[in-house]
Amino acid sequence: MPRTKATTPKTTRPNMPGYGLPKSRTGLLPWKWAEDRLKKSRQYWIATTRPDGRPHVMVVWALWMDGVLYFATGSTSRKAKMPKSELSKARRVGRCWPSAVDSLRPHTAELWSKLEPRLTGWLDHENPFAFETGPNKYVDSIYRFLNGTPNVPGMYAAMSGYEIVNEVGVKKIREKSIRQTTRLIEIAEEAGFKVNCPKNAESRGGTVVIDVPHGQQVTTELLRRDFLVDYRPGAGIRVAPHFYSKDEELELTVREIKKILETKAYEQHAASAH
Repeated sequence: MPRTKATTPKTTRPNMPGYGLPKSRTGLLPWKWAEDRLKKSRQYWIATTRPDGRPHVMVVWALWMDGVLYFATGSTSRKAKMPKSELSKARRVGRCWPSAVDSLRPHTAELWSKLEPRLTGWLDHENPFAFETGPNKYVDSIYRFLNGTPNVPGMYAAMSGYEIVNEVGVKKIREKSIRQTTRLIEIAEEAGFKVNCPKNAESRGGTVVIDVPHGQQVTTELLRRDFLVDYRPGAGIRVAPHFYSKDEELELTVREIKKILETKAYEQHAASAH
């Protein structure tokens, strides 16, 4: 889609006779001040008018990029139908309120398949629960602009987590994580399991991926036994020691995986495999 060349709006004071506003330009904020806020925001108020003159105001999720506000809307919505005269009114609103915009470009359903988001998440995939690797296959709907699953209650719960992490110390947590993930890799390989994660600690996060036969069913049985792990197709069982995990839990986890395979306890979960 061709880009619209952005122009810098002229900074002026509102026309408010009798309110004692200074005539000089001293103290006026530059356009960059407004644009910085437009870039950081994800919610905007779009103001238009209906054919009979009544106002229509709607909050939308949108993206400010290259001097243009991009937002999605249905082809029959008032926002999608606004003519140039109404767009002009929306522009004037944009110069009054930092949460509004100076330039609008509505995207209807007909344009979804032609757009690719710059920020991607697992929910924008046409088959999000397949966890496929390779180029992203965007879903042919508004979902292609989703990032993930926002968990508002979890965000509040995480506030206490930040307090705990600050108390323990990020450096100490990272040092312990490197030590435990290194040891976990050693234990898994000693047990004859393939490990699908970087061996170099600097390239590795806090997760060790252990690839075993019947990995999904084994994971289901581990969860049934209160081992907190998860599984990714084509990768393996993801084990992530936390700063509160004990060293003996590493050996216990690998030993339990081996026991499940040897006893074929995973077979009871065959129906859960994709």
